[in-house]
Amino acid sequence: MADTFDAALDDAHVDSTSVSQEIQGTANGHEVTAEVVESGPIGMRVRALTITRPDGNDHAVADDSPESSRQTAERLVDRITYLEEPLGILECDPEGDVVQIRSTPPNSQGGRSEYYELEVGSNRQTLARFRGGTGPREQIPFDLTRHSLRRIVRDMTGD
Repeated sequence: MADTFDAALDDAHVDSTSVSQEIQGTANGHEVTAEVVESGPIGMRVRALTITRPDGNDHAVADDSPESSRQTAERLVDRITYLEEPLGILECDPEGDVVQIRSTPPNSQGGRSEYYELEVGSNRQTLARFRGGTGPREQIPFDLTRHSLRRIVRDMTGD
């Protein structure tokens, strides 16, 4: 399967008056979907980035054990060092085979926190940003240059 995400990213243009657009393609044998709410020549405002493996196995997981998912999460924490806040493993759910990674520490302003959250499962990884405070948290878009978005996709797909 040829990688198509870079070309889809090059062709993408989403203005602020549009509803969000999904940019889809493949990278390193994975399906990539970026939900973009706005784009420009240099960067994009992304609501979520999802990487899935069509065969149902995570890119770096030799079997479906939670330990392997944790190893993948540890590798991602080591590789993705260029976001606004550093990432760290928050929790590992061995029954659900999901590892939750978050900004450590989150960005706190005026009693509200903003943080990245990356869920690593056996066949799916999703990166999003949230704002939380005294009430329920809300998902918010985050800004990335096109170069950084490509880099995150490479890091998440094990390229």
